[in-house]
Amino acid sequence: MFSYQQQSRINRLNDERHYLLDVYNSDTKRVYAISGSTGKVYYINLDPDGESKSYKISCDCPDMSSWALKYGCLCKHCCFFLIKVLQLANLADVIRTHKIQGELPVIEQQRLNECSDDVCRERYLIRKSSQSDDDNAFTKIYKDLREEVCPICFEQLIITDQCEPLLSCPSCCNSIHSECMKRWLKTHKTCVFCRSIEWENYVQHDINVYH
Repeated sequence: MFSYQQQSRINRLNDERHYLLDVYNSDTKRVYAISGSTGKVYYINLDPDGESKSYKISCDCPDMSSWALKYGCLCKHCCFFLIKVLQLANLADVIRTHKIQGELPVIEQQRLNECSDDVCRERYLIRKSSQSDDDNAFTKIYKDLREEVCPICFEQLIITDQCEPLLSCPSCCNSIHSECMKRWLKTHKTCVFCRSIEWENYVQHDINVYH
């Protein structure tokens, strides 16, 4: 039914955690804040497509602007939104055209609660409320959960003499526990955050290690 590349992204929903954190509606667009499997917050945009009653779906994650774009498929965050949040019956048509036809389904409060996580949402809203009044409601939150929690073990990232050393990705500079990264690299060859291939030969690189 779907291409291998698309199906692989859909299959990740069975193993990875994603949450709906916030919803923003305006006359021109709708934006949904999604917490990815690494804790990074990404934004799904539904933009009206001209005069036709349809909405073009997009996401600001790295995959959507690189590999997903190359293979003509939707990222896993869009898949989570379409399958888990909207529960669309015409999923195949939306994935094929990257458009939602007709009126958008109303997301009931019960659905929001089912697709959200209290802890992640609370942290997100705290960071959002700390923005100045001049900031747009959906200005990117650069200091998001990935600065606080290891994406592998979900324990806090703290730099002290007693804590586990951290590794810093040479591409995106995000940190992760050293032992967690070693376990990750047993089954993956890329950065857990940015998917950089720098980690293929990471032992040979001058990677920052904090003690």
